[in-house]
Amino acid sequence: MFHHLPGAPETNNSIESDYSKSLKMDSKKQFRTNKGIENKIKLTEMRRLNLPKKPKKSFIELFKLFTPFKL
Repeated sequence: MFHHLPGAPETNNSIESDYSKSLKMDSKKQFRTNKGIENKIKLTEMRRLNLPKKPKKSFIELFKLFTPFKL
């Protein structure tokens, strides 16, 4: 049975309180360190700015450009 205590965090992971649902286990592990939180903030900023885009050419197309022989 859970008890509500005034001033006590709802979870033992303080970053989880900022989200409306419980985080997955891999996210919880990432948020345990300051570096993990900084990386998450940077990635979120990049997603908001649409920076992580798919490349125009695939890896195979680039590989074909640099092969001296025909496949």
